[in-house]
Amino acid sequence: MDFKRKALGLAIGSIAAVALSTTAMTASAANLAGTRYAADESATTGATADHATDRHQSRFEKRKAHRQEQRRSKMDPHDYTRDVERTDTEKGDHTVGHEATITNKETGNTLTHEQTTSRDPETGEITRTDEVTGSGGKTYTSETTSTKTDDGHTTERTVTDPNGESHSATVDVSKSGDQSVTKTISSGDRTRETTLERTDDGYNRTTEFNNGATTEVDASKASDGTWNRDVTRTPGDATSDPDSATSDPDSSSADTSTED
Repeated sequence: MDFKRKALGLAIGSIAAVALSTTAMTASAANLAGTRYAADESATTGATADHATDRHQSRFEKRKAHRQEQRRSKMDPHDYTRDVERTDTEKGDHTVGHEATITNKETGNTLTHEQTTSRDPETGEITRTDEVTGSGGKTYTSETTSTKTDDGHTTERTVTDPNGESHSATVDVSKSGDQSVTKTISSGDRTRETTLERTDDGYNRTTEFNNGATTEVDASKASDGTWNRDVTRTPGDATSDPDSATSDPDSSSADTSTED
């Protein structure tokens, strides 16, 4: 009887040992399969990431090329590659002159600019003449004379277009002390006089037109560098030349900006 019990115990122990061994083998196989799956997943993820990076780089290069093409299409037609040849045509004690030829390398068009500047040693008057000729043969000429005065200077300029029509303008600038400057511009039947006076925190500028219109600008600068401008306009005579009305660089009655 005891012998049978011992045999039965040994049989049960063997069965348990075999069961535990099988469980261990199954777990080991599962771990091996999991490791292989993780390795495969990692490889797949790496390949996917590389592919995504390549696609991103490709899209970036395409967008970059597209932006560059847009910039070239919007480029100013005057922004071109050119050759400039300059030669001195005259050089004296009180006179200098030069001629410059500008060639557009893309179109081959040329422009010639002749300029002569002279100074009267006795009066100090400076005269400059310019002649500009384009590829089509059209020529523009101008003569500018500047003379010093007791309180400033006067400049007279005459421009002649290819049709032979002349347009003249006179600019008279006078300075009163260190705080006030008056500038008068006359051209044909139009006149504009601007007086600028400095204040402790800015300036006051008054512009009067020959048709009675006026523009007044009161500007002050705050401690943080912000400029405050108040602009007041008074309309002029409607029967006068509208071009000589309220032409002023300030476009709003109250403007806030930052200047140095």
